[in-house]
Amino acid sequence: MKKRPLLLILALAPFAHGEGIDLRRCYEWALTSHEGLARQRETIAQSQARGRVALSGALPTVAWEWRGTRQDTRGLQNSFGGFIERDQVESKFTLDQSIYHGFREWSARAGFKKEAARDLLLLKRAEVLLFADVATLYYNAVGLQNAVTDTDHARRLAEDRVKDLRDFLRLGKTRASEVHSAESQAARLRAEVTRLKSRLRGARTELSFLTQRPLGDAALPDDLDAVPGDQPLEKFLKAAQRRSDLEAQRRDAEGREYNLRYERADRYPTLGLTAHWYTRRPTLFEPVDWDASLSLRAPLYQGGRTVGTVAEIRSQKKQSELYLKELTRRVDTDVRRAYDDWVDSGAEIADLATARKAAEASHAAQIKEYRLGLVTNLDVLMALQTLLDAKRALDDARIESRRRYVALMVAAEVLP
Repeated sequence: MKKRPLLLILALAPFAHGEGIDLRRCYEWALTSHEGLARQRETIAQSQARGRVALSGALPTVAWEWRGTRQDTRGLQNSFGGFIERDQVESKFTLDQSIYHGFREWSARAGFKKEAARDLLLLKRAEVLLFADVATLYYNAVGLQNAVTDTDHARRLAEDRVKDLRDFLRLGKTRASEVHSAESQAARLRAEVTRLKSRLRGARTELSFLTQRPLGDAALPDDLDAVPGDQPLEKFLKAAQRRSDLEAQRRDAEGREYNLRYERADRYPTLGLTAHWYTRRPTLFEPVDWDASLSLRAPLYQGGRTVGTVAEIRSQKKQSELYLKELTRRVDTDVRRAYDDWVDSGAEIADLATARKAAEASHAAQIKEYRLGLVTNLDVLMALQTLLDAKRALDDARIESRRRYVALMVAAEVLP
């Protein structure tokens, strides 16, 4: 909660000193403006307020009361008529203090404190999940940005190929059909660039909606450069043991115990004190300035209401403990699976990097061999398509590796 002012300052100056937009900055913007998080903060405020209300039952209440009464005194003329006034006025201060009710109010207050602590931890988890949402949209945009770059590079190569073939055609070294094939490929690549740019604008719009900031045409860098497998699994497993939703569930189970104590308190007697201090009284009671009374009430039979309520709360407590046990196992499984996926992406990237390097060499060799008459134009066009596919596959694998690393960080709650 204390980080909000700093995040707000960062959000209000997004382009200061020529700084660009990256994943961290987008996340900071989303944190400061996300309505769902704001609603959760209000829920926490409500829990804290309920805790204060619960404590009020253990504190005294003080009130001032004034009462004016007019009554018929005609029948009292021969008896108490001299003592009972027709118009009576009473003014008094009243103090009510609950002395004992099975410590019900203190149990309620402790329960609401656990509830507020649970909600704070769930808010932290929601902030981590928001990072996952931001990262998903961010890397969708980065992936399309890379696809535009790769396809546009292939378009330029195709257009250069068209120029070379036209020169060869004038020299009689190629056929018109080969020129048309190259022109078709170049036109198709131009259309694909247009389509990818449209998708990129849509992805940036979605990211802008989540961050509530205009992104313009600023480049989105891929700066999450963790190498798959360069961090041990134990680091993430240890961090996951303190994951905020796990801690929140522990607070929930503890809070159920206080709920149980609260309901059990209905079985115990209640002891209370009431005192009055009078500033004005009718004539008959005028000599009495104050009074105090002690009341004791012991419940004997309530139709089984308390027994049923206690049984229900005890069952809810057991449910909470069972869910905590299940969630602990689920968190461990999620971290292990996310880590394995992240490590596997490293081998995939290495193989695809080799494939791209071979595709680049093949394309360059095909161009030279065409000039020597060793291959056909179709071979060159296929080599260009293979190069484009290899670049895209490598870029997609790198983006997928980033996504898997984000999934691991979210599972273990270790943000960069």
